Amino acid sequence: MEALPCINKEETTASAKECEPDTDATKSQPGWLVTDVHFGSQWVKIRDYIGVPSPRDFRMTSFSIPKLAQREILVESLCWSVENYMREFDIKPGSTMMGEVVASVVASRHKDYKPTMLVTCAAGWRTHCVFNPDVTPVRPVVDILDFPASVCLGPLGLPGLVAYFSFLGMCNPQPGDIVLVNAAAGSVGSVIGQLAKIQGCKVIAFAASKDRCDWIRELGFDWVYCQNVTVSAALTRQAHDGVDFFFDCVGAEFTKGALQHMKLDGTVCVFGHNKSYASRVGMDSAGRFDPYTILRMRHGKVKSRSVFDFQDKFVEAQTEMLDWMLQGKLRFRETMFEGFDRLPEALNALYDKSSVGTVFAKSNTVDSLSTSVVSLV
Repeated sequence: MEALPCINKEETTASAKECEPDTDATKSQPGWLVTDVHFGSQWVKIRDYIGVPSPRDFRMTSFSIPKLAQREILVESLCWSVENYMREFDIKPGSTMMGEVVASVVASRHKDYKPTMLVTCAAGWRTHCVFNPDVTPVRPVVDILDFPASVCLGPLGLPGLVAYFSFLGMCNPQPGDIVLVNAAAGSVGSVIGQLAKIQGCKVIAFAASKDRCDWIRELGFDWVYCQNVTVSAALTRQAHDGVDFFFDCVGAEFTKGALQHMKLDGTVCVFGHNKSYASRVGMDSAGRFDPYTILRMRHGKVKSRSVFDFQDKFVEAQTEMLDWMLQGKLRFRETMFEGFDRLPEALNALYDKSSVGTVFAKSNTVDSLSTSVVSLV
């Protein structure tokens, strides 16, 4: 791919071009020079997996990187997050796997995105991706102090924002409220539990392994249970008057038990049904194990919100959460896999109970995800 230098100056007339043709003048500006990148790699889903995805369900392929049109940018992925939602969405065989990444801009024909700028975007399981930021969301990474860039896909990324707006934006929690969180060691559940403690609530947390339970005990949750304890037994003991807020990522029998202990007018926030994902059955059958299927069949009243409904408040939320991180009130854990080639293995780690916190794969092209090695806004 030929270099696409762009001069960095304001438009002086309505007809002025944002990116000028290659000239000796533009080629002399190192900030806009681009290394020749002709091909990228991607992970493609090759078949519908049954239950837990395995590496055999994916194939790595190469693809040609197109020449940039005006106002497009080329990014190189440095870090890929792996989340349970990748199991829920119906990704067709032959399609590239979806997902959020931290990436560095390596070529630009957009005046607001200069090479070496760090961004987050939905590039999926690709090493490189072309975007028009005016059409597809590309979020520049601002100063995150000494935290690694991966936090922009964790507590300061969509998982943290989902937790923040689900709890603080919609629930109006009060000190002393009882908050039930399952999958509490994950990227969303761990943030919800900590936000609940910041608000003075009591937190009952469940996790699927000893390592995960050990981690959330460190976070100061009031009662921590592994999956061998039934939710009904735990809530009978710790929530005599019922649960105010239930944040559900598990579904199936856990949810059936938890719903019986909700207070009148209690709030249930649904993020997924991990138990069904991990069953060795197809998704049609898995749906029969989902208690919310019954609610849908009975036309129950459900209020649905997207985290992007709060997009105008993202910066405000991230600023507040970063402050809590600096104070030690909001902590995070990461399970990091080294190399783009390990993405299917990283996805499987969500279900074999070997991961704690947010799961990532890091590119071998960088030694560290410290933001000192990239350019920030």
